[in-house]
Amino acid sequence: MIEGGQPADAEELLRQEYEGWRSKLGEDHPSVAWAENTLGKALAAGGRYAEAEKLLVRSFDLLRRKLGEEHSKARQARDRLVALYEAWGKPEKAAELREKAPPP
Repeated sequence: MIEGGQPADAEELLRQEYEGWRSKLGEDHPSVAWAENTLGKALAAGGRYAEAEKLLVRSFDLLRRKLGEEHSKARQARDRLVALYEAWGKPEKAAELREKAPPP
């Protein structure tokens, strides 16, 4: 739904998924962080950059801390944050994240 141009439709479902995971697993679980990250991606696709940034940053930090820099979910979370900054017109922040990324 996000890629298909319907981020608003996806948002409600993603919020429900995020809240469900959070109520079951707590705030500090990688599955919760991934659900939060996917919600952030939908918000970014809808042009709600400031709101998306909060979710994407928080989820990226948690995934990186819990799973490690090189885990695929942490890498995807970084890529989504880079994409947000590029779409938002903040190329310096995107470049900073790319520079800190571990080699592929």
